[in-house]
Amino acid sequence: MRTFWRREEVEERACSTLIEFQRRGGSVAPPIDVDTIGELVYDLHMDWDVIPEDRRTIWGGLYPRERRVVINETHKSKFIEKPGFERFTKGHEIGHWVLHVDQVSQEYPLLPGLELGQTILCRDGDNSWIERQANWYSGALLMPYDICLPIFKNSDLMEWKSLYQLADQFGVTITALRVRLRQLKLGFLNDENIILTESGGLSQISLV
Repeated sequence: MRTFWRREEVEERACSTLIEFQRRGGSVAPPIDVDTIGELVYDLHMDWDVIPEDRRTIWGGLYPRERRVVINETHKSKFIEKPGFERFTKGHEIGHWVLHVDQVSQEYPLLPGLELGQTILCRDGDNSWIERQANWYSGALLMPYDICLPIFKNSDLMEWKSLYQLADQFGVTITALRVRLRQLKLGFLNDENIILTESGGLSQISLV
C-alpha cells in the first residue's frame, strides 16, 4: 500500500467508490448514504461502541480485521446534535479503509508514525497526513465534485443562510462545507464576514 496520497488522487478514489456504489444500485443524490456505501461497497459494518480515551477525545475508529467502523458512543450527544459530523466521521473511517489498509491481507501498511495494530483511532486535533487524507476522502465522498460544483455555483455563497442550507442539503457540517468550498476555489464568507478564496483547485472528475 502507498504511504502518501495527493489530494487529487484521494478525490479520484472517492469518485471510484461512488461509481461502484452506483453500479450496485446506490444513488449519489445528496445527502449521500454513507452507511450504505460502507456496507455495500466495502462490507464494513457501522457500529456504536465506547472507545476508551486517553488524554484526547476519540471520535471514531476503524477495526480492519473485524471490518467494523465504530463511532464513539461516549460522545453520542454531540453526534445527535450534529448529524453531519457523524456522517463525516463515517466517511473519514471509510477513507482510512480505502487509503491506509492493506485490504488483501487486512493488515496495515508501514506508515510513518503509525504502529502496526488492530485499530486506527481518530483523535480530535490529530493533523497527521493520514488524518488529512481521510478528511479529504470524506469531503469528496459526501460532496462529489461534479454534483456539488453546479449546485454551489448556483447558490449565494456570500449569505450565511445559503451556506447552512447547502450544508443541510449535503448532510455535512458547516465546517466541512467551507473546507470543500476552499478546495473548489469558490469564494465564501468566513466567521468575520470576509470573502475567502483558494488559489489551488481540483481538476474535474466525472461520475459518468
